[in-house]
Amino acid sequence: MVTKLWGRQGPVTVASCQTGLYLFQFPTESALLRALYGGPWHIGGIPLFLRRWVSGIQPVDFSASVIPVWVQLKRIPLELLTSEGLSYLASAIGTPLHMNQDCSKLLSADRVNICIDVDFSKPLRDELAIDIDGNMCTIEVSYSWKP
Repeated sequence: MVTKLWGRQGPVTVASCQTGLYLFQFPTESALLRALYGGPWHIGGIPLFLRRWVSGIQPVDFSASVIPVWVQLKRIPLELLTSEGLSYLASAIGTPLHMNQDCSKLLSADRVNICIDVDFSKPLRDELAIDIDGNMCTIEVSYSWKP
């Protein structure tokens, strides 16, 4: 999976060091930099947090509650299928980071995926109720991963 993500310049090797801690070896410095700064990354729907190895490296305490997660929105009214409208909807869930779709091609989309910094210490929303010109619309929300 990681070679598909980052292995354009050669294979990426992976070694398991401890529970939940892995060591990745990249074929080039540019492949390493792409992995370190090109995220957020998700493998099998689970967020992957990367940092450069240093001697004596220790696992990081991930008790932080804000994590980037792919969120799927369904049944979005046409009026909100714009970058501004989707940003508005995503902001009701967390801080929008980016989308994997081109906004100009969304008119035929029945669902939209947006990467959002979600605060998992707060209750998660399964739907968003939006009033558009006096008409209530319900947008379904699902998360690619929950801690």
